[in-house]
Amino acid sequence: MATLFVSAVVPVFGQGTLVIQHSGATDPVTEGFQNEGHGNGYAVINDMGVNAWVTPGISTNFPHYYYGLTPQQRAESAGAGWILSADLRITTTNSFPLFNLILEGYGGSYGLDFGSDSNGDQYVIYGSGRTDRATLPGSNYSNYQLIYNASADMVSLWVDGVEYANNIFTNQHETYLIDVQWGSGYNVGHNDLANWNLVSLEITPEPSTMALFGLGALILAARRIRGRH
Repeated sequence: MATLFVSAVVPVFGQGTLVIQHSGATDPVTEGFQNEGHGNGYAVINDMGVNAWVTPGISTNFPHYYYGLTPQQRAESAGAGWILSADLRITTTNSFPLFNLILEGYGGSYGLDFGSDSNGDQYVIYGSGRTDRATLPGSNYSNYQLIYNASADMVSLWVDGVEYANNIFTNQHETYLIDVQWGSGYNVGHNDLANWNLVSLEITPEPSTMALFGLGALILAARRIRGRH
């Protein structure tokens, strides 16, 4: 088990296409997600200065949200990079890791499981077999990102703006993305709570494509400057 101490600076990676996003205390159903669990989440305002959507992990109430990519979005994701992000905190102590964030692809699946230990420290479980674990001190909001670099065919885990691990999913190569899932998992029975401030999926262009975009912008700017003289 690894203990992770990180900064709170979240990186900004390129200009991609936002596929779907949950934000703050908004009901995810109104944002395009479907609730495929049993029970409902609820809003919390000014939780440690943050608004969030709460997903209980109780046998009679475990909301689980789903978004299926459109055919166009699936086509755009083929061969592209992507960033799967979540800002959340587990508010209960000794919480079984039943909260998850999952990205399904045709040929591959990527996910994170969240829980807390007896000290109330939050942890995330990751990797192909969901066997690797990173622990963060305290019960605070943290930003988790799975970032896929299509050129390197590699998925990295970033926590609060710091790369924690790379190449964490092996032999899982999706042809295109299918859906995003998050919330309370189906291994329930505990009175656990997770507060989600953000969930998002972004499709990102390849670095070479981004370089071409930058070059094109420079050429356009030069032409405009010449046109003023």
